[in-house]
Amino acid sequence: WAFADSVLHRLAPLWVGARGLEFTWDYILQGLEANANLVLSISLAALGSLMWLRKNKPKTLIPIIYTCAGIVATMPSITSYLKLSLGWQLPKVVGFELFTSLVMAFISWQLFAACQKPSN
Repeated sequence: WAFADSVLHRLAPLWVGARGLEFTWDYILQGLEANANLVLSISLAALGSLMWLRKNKPKTLIPIIYTCAGIVATMPSITSYLKLSLGWQLPKVVGFELFTSLVMAFISWQLFAACQKPSN
C-alpha cells in the first residue's frame, strides 16, 4: 500500500524533474516526505493489527490505540491544512511530517510491545 502510494505520487515527478539540469531542494524534500509517509503507513498497519487482530490487549490501552490510529489516518488532512490554511512552506511541513512520523512510530512500537506481554 505504501509502496504503491509512493510510486504513483512521487516517481513521475522525481523522474521527470530531477533529470533536469537545474537542482532544486524540492526533490530532496519530496524524498523525505515519501519516507515520512512510509513510516506513517507502517505505523497505521501496526495500529490496525492491534485494533482488530489482537484479542489480548490491555483494556487501558484501547483508547490510546484508537486515538493514535485516528491521528495517523488523518495526517494527510492535517498536512493539507498546514499548507493551505496556515501557509506553511514545504520545508516546514516536511519537518513536521518527519517529526510526527517518528513519534507515531515510537508510540506504535511501544503499544505493540505492551500488547505482546503475557497478561497475568
